[in-house]
Formats: sequence, C-alpha cells, structure tokens
Amino acid sequence: MINWNGALQPEDKAMVSSSDRAFRYGDAAFETMLSRKGQVQFWEEHYFRLMAAMRILRMSIPMTYTPEYLEQEIIRTVKSADLLGTDARIRLQVGRGPGGTYMPQSDEVYFVIEAGTLDTVPFQVGEGLHVDVFRDHKKARNVLSSVKSSNALFYIIAAQWARENDLDDCLILNEDNQVIESTRSNLFLYLNDGKRLVTPEKDSGALKGIMQKKVAELSEKLGLELQERPISPFDVLKADEVWLTNSLRGVQSVRQYKKQSFGSEMAQKMNGLIELQFN
Repeated sequence: MINWNGALQPEDKAMVSSSDRAFRYGDAAFETMLSRKGQVQFWEEHYFRLMAAMRILRMSIPMTYTPEYLEQEIIRTVKSADLLGTDARIRLQVGRGPGGTYMPQSDEVYFVIEAGTLDTVPFQVGEGLHVDVFRDHKKARNVLSSVKSSNALFYIIAAQWARENDLDDCLILNEDNQVIESTRSNLFLYLNDGKRLVTPEKDSGALKGIMQKKVAELSEKLGLELQERPISPFDVLKADEVWLTNSLRGVQSVRQYKKQSFGSEMAQKMNGLIELQFN
C-alpha cells in the first residue's frame, strides 16, 4: 500500500511522472523502519535523521512535517495495508517537486510512504552471513555519505558484485581503505579479549545508523567497552564475532569472511536486549 502525499492507493496503481526528480536524478532521501503492531520503532531517531538529510540536500521542510503528522500518516498506511497486528517494513521517502534539470524549479517537496510485509524475522542471528570486501569502488568521507539518498548506485553495484560472487553481502571501504559498513548495514567487531566492541569512526563515511546507535547504547549492559576507531580488512579477521546491524534485522552475525569463521553468541545476547526495548 502506498501513501502518496496523504492519498492512499494500491502499489500497482501508483504512477510516477517522467519529470519526477527522484526518478530522473535521485533527488530524494528516505528512511526504512520497522513497525511492530502499529508502533514505529525508534521513530524519533528516524525522523530527525530524515530532517537532517533534507537540510543537507537543501530541501525546504514544510511546517506540516512534524513528527506527529508523519507518524500518523505512517500508521494510517500500515492500517490500510492490514499490517497493524504484525511486523511491517516501512519506507518513508521525501522528494523534491518536479521540474528543472540539475537546478530545481521550486522548493516544493512531497512524501511517499510504503508499507509491506518483512522478508526476514527481526532480531534473529540466523545461520550467519558469508561476506568479503568490495574493492572496485571506495566510498567518500564527506557529509553526503551520511544521507540515505534514492541515488544508491554505489550500494547497488556493490550488492550486485556480492551476488555474482555467491556472497550474502559485502563490506565497503572508504577512500582510506578502511572497512566502514556493508551494503545495507553498519559494522561492529566483537573482540573477546577485553570484551571490546569496535565500530568505525563517525567521520569514516559510513551511514550513521539508527540500530548502530542503539547497539552502542546497549553495549555497556553486556559489559562491553565500546571503541570507535579505523578498521582495516585485516582487523576483521582478528575479531571473534562480526556484526552487521540495521533497523529491520537488528544484529546479524557474519559466519564467514575469507577463510575465517566467526561465532554469534554475543550477537544473540545483543539481539535479546534490543528486542526488550520494544516490549
């Protein structure tokens, strides 16, 4: 089900004009969220990250785009899709109005909300992922790297490379050859010696993840010392566990990286703590 600027319509009936700037240029930002029984998880964090992205993209933020209004529209969309009693995947995109080439013709913006079923069970480590490092392209270290833009060519190419190499996902490098994230998740390394949890620096070029923030906040409850520092491809090999975190899945564990295998015991404990936040 689609909510197009407040108007509900079936997904197969939604129409996008060829002049739409998100279609033409990727001129849009979005958030992907989890709804549990009609409650948007970590909504406040998602809202403020979206507003920050709009400011970075120099979009005019309408006075009506309050947290209460957009949350109400999300819940209305979830209800219309008959997903209030279950877990649902929410995508909220804000785009600039049509017109212009690289220079927009107006400051008009619009939102699109999608609600659908999940293709995975949240907060389950599962069998673990097989990953490797994507080296064809490097991600820039600048403020635009923090924006979840509809122009996602970098991640699409990396994800396609992973599929071609029979991988579940791949690890992304920045311009300094530091491992910073995967195509859809933030990165943590768990080191049993000293009970350390390591994640890339804030200015590494990685997306500032909502689940990454929650895992960092909860690390103390598991007796873990949180460290933000550069991570090399070799550092990944030395970890006891490798975690990939995002808002829909919680913590997913990497099973294999190159010829190294990893456990998932601490990842399961962290997922348990995260799920308690929803009860």
